[in-house]
Amino acid sequence: MEAYELDKIKVLATSFRGAIEIAKDAGEFDNDFAFPRFPKGCCGDTSDLLAEYLVQHDIYTYYVCGQKRYPITRMAGSCKHCNSDN
Repeated sequence: MEAYELDKIKVLATSFRGAIEIAKDAGEFDNDFAFPRFPKGCCGDTSDLLAEYLVQHDIYTYYVCGQKRYPITRMAGSCKHCNSDN
């Protein structure tokens, strides 16, 4: 995977997470089951939504669930926990 592709993914993922945080702060998830506690307890839902968002930008992923059951959105040899706070 080329560096510019990784940069594009990072920009998109950062934008995606920012949108979730804005919606959460605005109370959009108050009646939702998982997202009021974002990033806690909604790893799977967030991974699914991020994968759909990336597809809209022609980035195709597949879902991997690790030993600790933390889902990872994986892209052509690169992976990142999408709820990572680091």
